[in-house]
Amino acid sequence: MATRSAIGFLEYDGSVTGIYCHWDGYLEGVGATLAQYYTDTEKVLDLIEMGDVSSLGKEIGVKHPFSRFMTGLSQEDWDAQFGDMTTFYTRDRGEDTPARDFPDAKAFRSYYGDAEFFYLFDGNDWTYATRLMPYFKVFRTWDGSIHGDVGIVIPATVEA
Repeated sequence: MATRSAIGFLEYDGSVTGIYCHWDGYLEGVGATLAQYYTDTEKVLDLIEMGDVSSLGKEIGVKHPFSRFMTGLSQEDWDAQFGDMTTFYTRDRGEDTPARDFPDAKAFRSYYGDAEFFYLFDGNDWTYATRLMPYFKVFRTWDGSIHGDVGIVIPATVEA
């Protein structure tokens, strides 16, 4: 079963541009990947510009088959070729699932109401909320520190 999440960029005026992510939306999955590999604004905006995500990888990557079952590749060969790449519904499966604009974080959360986790990046910090939380909470700050109460272990330094 999927753990759905939504990923957004919080603009200075409070508006949000966001996308849906189908798999591994929990903090140790999507949260850890965002905090470790999506730490600069340009990469986050590039991710969001590509539209809804099936599975978030360390890299945005290039167009590739949506599923290994479409290729006949073994899991090992699939992982070697595409394992670190994000799989997008639009780029990799041809669906029309663009990023969406919202007037504020409340509208972002409301639209993706079936998601279990919500992530926002403001250019400095990653914040998260669960479906039951009334607010967003910082889990990675601009200086790379990780807030210990989140329960995920992420290296303080990120490989380029």
